[in-house]
Amino acid sequence: MPKSKRDRPVPLTKTKKRRSQDVKSQLMERVRDLVNSYDRILVLCIDNMRSSKLQMLRAELKDSKLLLGKNRLIAKALGLTPGDELQPNLHRLSRLLRNQKALLFTNRSLAAVSELLAGLTDADFARSGFAAVNSVELMPGACPQWQHSMEPALRKLGLPVRLVKGVIHLERPHLVCRRGRRLTPEQCEVLKLCQYQMAEFRVRPVACWDKAAGGRLTDDLLSETAAKAAAEAPGRVRLTSTVLDDGLSYFVPELLDDDPDDGGSSDDDAEMASGDEEVDDDEDLDDEEA
Repeated sequence: MPKSKRDRPVPLTKTKKRRSQDVKSQLMERVRDLVNSYDRILVLCIDNMRSSKLQMLRAELKDSKLLLGKNRLIAKALGLTPGDELQPNLHRLSRLLRNQKALLFTNRSLAAVSELLAGLTDADFARSGFAAVNSVELMPGACPQWQHSMEPALRKLGLPVRLVKGVIHLERPHLVCRRGRRLTPEQCEVLKLCQYQMAEFRVRPVACWDKAAGGRLTDDLLSETAAKAAAEAPGRVRLTSTVLDDGLSYFVPELLDDDPDDGGSSDDDAEMASGDEEVDDDEDLDDEEA
């Protein structure tokens, strides 16, 4: 018998809401208790967040509390205006809780926390939507580290390759990405095939609130570290397939100061297409507490 289109499934079970008002109130009360229990509150900026790397941070800060996620709720608990803030200048701290920011409650000094965070950096492969730190260019030549069966897949990624006696060759220079532009999934795959780790997991302090100093807020910490990182990053990187002493082929990077976007491009750069595409890199953070 044919099934009637008028029939509608009616669920007979009830499910609880994921987050009730009681749970939100408990979280806000938890934040207020942490403010009274610790001497300092730091706003941390997490770049290229990875779950495995975040576990290392929690392990190093066992004597502190790290809150990640639900920034609006945490900001409301701290106070959004001078009239409803728990302590002086906390409303200025709550304004900094945007995007991938975390809140660290600690009794350690700012210098000790900054030194600890500086040693927790770790390189990783870039993901889609990541802003390229530098321009990456592949130089022509034989690429024996790539299997011959990968030739169709490499062509789909936009690489000008061909098979020569069973060995993949790059026919001409190819610009994978340009500095400052968002990476597409295809570009990320090419960088991974070249074993080039562009992204770097790091945690940087943005601001520090000190209870012992009468609620003094230092909020210019990020500008110094950002300027230093931008000055150290090379403008352009060339990857050339080279046979090393172990007899295997690797893509060896060559750091260059000039950048094609800054007017330092050569004649070969006119033939290269980066294929960049704007990708929104905003992502919601899950509730994390350590």
